[in-house]
Amino acid sequence: MLIDWEYSGTNDPYYDLACFSMENGLSEQEDLRMLNIYENTFLSPESVERFLYMKIITAFYWTIWSFLQIVNGKDADFYYPYGEKRYQTIIETKSKLNLCS
Repeated sequence: MLIDWEYSGTNDPYYDLACFSMENGLSEQEDLRMLNIYENTFLSPESVERFLYMKIITAFYWTIWSFLQIVNGKDADFYYPYGEKRYQTIIETKSKLNLCS
């Protein structure tokens, strides 16, 4: 077993859960199951909302990061699709929160 402790303990726990969800391609049902297990109790609408906001924040971070990699000479064929995928996560998650465009 390998545990990556790079960001552990430095963020809101929901930030870490949002990163885990995105990097592993979890579905909406899987996200809710993960949150239910994490909370170990009744999952409140506030917890789901907090998770979705963190998902937007992490997706924004990784979108900008991937495009900065391209600007700094890294392989655009790898980093552009990665950034685009994270940007799409922002759009999809905003619609779940009914945020204005």
